[in-house]
Amino acid sequence: MEVLYNTNNGIENMWYVQIVETEDGCMLRTVHGIKNGKMITHDTIIDKGKNIGKKNETSAKEQAILEAKREWDKKIKQGYCVVNGTSTVAFKPMLALEFDKKDIKFPCYIQPKLDGIRCLIYKKDTIIFQSRQNKIFEPFTHLLPELEKIFSLYPDIILDGELYCHGLGFENVTSMVRRAKVRHPDIDKINYVIYDCINKMKYDERMNLLSPFMFKNVFFIETIVSYTLKHIEDS
Repeated sequence: MEVLYNTNNGIENMWYVQIVETEDGCMLRTVHGIKNGKMITHDTIIDKGKNIGKKNETSAKEQAILEAKREWDKKIKQGYCVVNGTSTVAFKPMLALEFDKKDIKFPCYIQPKLDGIRCLIYKKDTIIFQSRQNKIFEPFTHLLPELEKIFSLYPDIILDGELYCHGLGFENVTSMVRRAKVRHPDIDKINYVIYDCINKMKYDERMNLLSPFMFKNVFFIETIVSYTLKHIEDS
């Protein structure tokens, strides 16, 4: 399995898991520490499988593989990421918070909230679709031509938005997105709606950059400048 990385306070940590076959079974080895620094190793002996005599019986090696994958997935959920191949970026999209009138500083920007699947999109060797849990979705091929137009202008941009289809509802969209590898018959109805992008620009500069992106399937969400609380409540 691929090595995973996590940056904390400017320090890059790394973690990986190995399966070492022994005479008596297998050994699950996890290694972690600071990149190019001291590494700490933990070994766990797995000398037998589980569910012996049942249909889902596993050998010691099969059990070691299952546990290694479980540990790897746990690290992904904790924010670790791969840095080569189908690498992920170590960013998470900002989520909507409860509306609090006291914290608003006018003028402000307002956007409608959609009922879709949050997704970061960026380009390495290929265009990557990444969930907010750092999982990689299968590519949505009907979106690629329009996304390529964006990345031809801004190759390093990281788009923050949602995979969304108006009228289908969250559960149906989720089903379509999760089944991307086994093509859903309505998958081409999925749009990518852009909320923001991740870079060092100020918010108004980012909005000016994104506002021209209005393609058929990939487009910037309607964003309004509001000067009063009443305007927000009426929107």
